[in-house]
Amino acid sequence: MRSRATLFLAAALAAPAGHAQPLAFDLGEIVVSANRSTTERARTGVSVSALPGRALADAPGGEAAQALARLPGIGYTSTGPVGSTGTLRIRGADSRYIVTVFEGIRLDDPSGTQVAFNFGMLPGLGLGRAEVLRGSQSAVWGGSAVGGVVSLEGPRADRDGLAQTATVEGGGYGTLAGSYALTWRRPGAELAFGLTHLRTDGFSAAAAGTEPDGAQITRATLTGRYALSDAVTFGFAVIGQTARQDYDGFDPLTFALVDQANRQDRSEAGARIYAEIAAGRTRHTIEATGYTVDRAFDQSGTIDRFAGSRIGLAWRAETTATDRLTLLYGLDWTEERAAYDKLPGGRMSSALTGGFVQALWAPRGDLDVSLAARLDQDSRFGTFPTGRVALAWRPDADTVVRAALANGFRAPSIDERFGVYPGAFPFAGNPALTPERSVSAELGVERRFAGGARVQATAFLLDTDNLITYQFGIPTSTLVNLPGVSTRRGMEVGLDLPLGKRLGLEAAYTWTEALRASGARIDLVPRHALAATLTAEITGRLRGALSLRHLADRGTSFGTPATDVTVLDATLRLSLTDRAEAYLRVENLGDAVYELVPGYGTGRRTVHVGLAARF
Repeated sequence: MRSRATLFLAAALAAPAGHAQPLAFDLGEIVVSANRSTTERARTGVSVSALPGRALADAPGGEAAQALARLPGIGYTSTGPVGSTGTLRIRGADSRYIVTVFEGIRLDDPSGTQVAFNFGMLPGLGLGRAEVLRGSQSAVWGGSAVGGVVSLEGPRADRDGLAQTATVEGGGYGTLAGSYALTWRRPGAELAFGLTHLRTDGFSAAAAGTEPDGAQITRATLTGRYALSDAVTFGFAVIGQTARQDYDGFDPLTFALVDQANRQDRSEAGARIYAEIAAGRTRHTIEATGYTVDRAFDQSGTIDRFAGSRIGLAWRAETTATDRLTLLYGLDWTEERAAYDKLPGGRMSSALTGGFVQALWAPRGDLDVSLAARLDQDSRFGTFPTGRVALAWRPDADTVVRAALANGFRAPSIDERFGVYPGAFPFAGNPALTPERSVSAELGVERRFAGGARVQATAFLLDTDNLITYQFGIPTSTLVNLPGVSTRRGMEVGLDLPLGKRLGLEAAYTWTEALRASGARIDLVPRHALAATLTAEITGRLRGALSLRHLADRGTSFGTPATDVTVLDATLRLSLTDRAEAYLRVENLGDAVYELVPGYGTGRRTVHVGLAARF
């Protein structure tokens, strides 16, 4: 009861508050991730949101995931400062259930305990647009897309000719960050290069510690397209990133997280090349992708190395059968490899081959229906059929009613089945693990009102059978499938409300009930999550924003209660010229002491100043 009262009080305090960048409520916006084809958002039956690059760059701590967590249904936790393990959750489903791609390149780590992306190593500076797709999407995106999809873009040219942008920022904990982008575009061709660097002395990852844990992250991206003719276009995307990160560890006697001089060195690279070929009513896309990641952990002089890689081939086609019916179909193959000494024989691999067909049908001008079916063949676990049906009904020009039903699967990773980790806290994978299977459903409405106000509300359900979970054991812990159905259900609400000519309020509230089959809570999924921001145009050149994040009734983490969290952030932006602006950002304005994950530290109040320019 106390948590609920706190939530309503926070909502009341946030009523005059808003957000520096608009949430993706534009009904006419074009999205790609929902159907893997360019689609008006108002014509998609599934929930998808988008954020521009500036919103990602403005995020607290410089972490793009902090900006994503302002969207309805999205949550984020981290185990320390920038560079630490960061976990994104979509409707209560964590990163292992999320497919993360950059310009079509999957960034999930095949050598991790779960095949998941570490959002703690994703600086927001230097990124372009981001899309977040919610719900089980295995029928459209393949296995592991049980909770949803995060699709990231690099810098993009927004006009013909040559353009450059640069940002430099400094602030608390000895943080320095900068980004540079060079874009070029002419009819039929475009090229974009991006470079981002962030370094910080950090703070202690251990909440009880005093030794700071720093990080350095450098990322470079390059994308390009060239139209050889009206029928043939070639393109490519490349991403490379290196990181060095300090982290703490557990005392083998007290089992407490304490200061330790541990370090991780990480390098990763990915590439995609593709050709688009138009033939009559059909457009074909043929692509090859690759991704590698190498991690080295230095713990008191003991070095453990992990290497993962992924290669993929795909053919997709889109046929405009009639004015009201479009067919999408294709085949793809992916192989994942992991190499490290914790595996029997030191290396293992797995492969997934799939085919899909999707129909986008508009039986009437106010109704769009999407029907998708996919069949995957896993080299370890056999065949998995998945499907998705979604519809979008527009009773008038300002309203969209959405409904979707889908199923998905997540196969156990190589490490979950075969990883063996001796030491003070021994762990061994479980070769008997079987895939998790899921069913998701959603029903929602989005409405635009006179005066510019917009609201969206969606009820959702995600049921998972055979949930894979950690099982503590003596002397060795492992992973097991929980019999029965674990469920995540709830409601997400988004609001965009103009408050006169100079003020605006944006807010996102999510209620989630996340339960294992036994009835126990799933760790660290808050029942109540609120993000709200007030934007204000103070003068013609000065803009401000005050943002609030509140998490209540968060359950436990490995049996330790997780406390409520309330954090305020503020931003001021001053236009110096029509091509340059200075900004000031205050993170944790109230200097709150809190823990996103019990036992792990978070930052106190810090001030950051920056300069952004376009030339």
